[in-house]
Amino acid sequence: MSRQCGADSEPWCGIQIIDLAKGTCAEWFRIDGAVKEIFDVAIITGHACPMSIGPSAPEIIKFVTHAA
Repeated sequence: MSRQCGADSEPWCGIQIIDLAKGTCAEWFRIDGAVKEIFDVAIITGHACPMSIGPSAPEIIKFVTHAA
């Protein structure tokens, strides 16, 4: 016998930051558009506001650097 769960919302793609000490969601953000799944997440120590930029975004010129 199959059983269905009656959810009142649609699934969405996003990331939640969980406060392990309190067991609560401290922050979250939703990802809309062409993204359907997230395959990997990494913690970047020492950075308070990391971001993701696509390879064709105009902002990439300011953010990608290399040693000369």
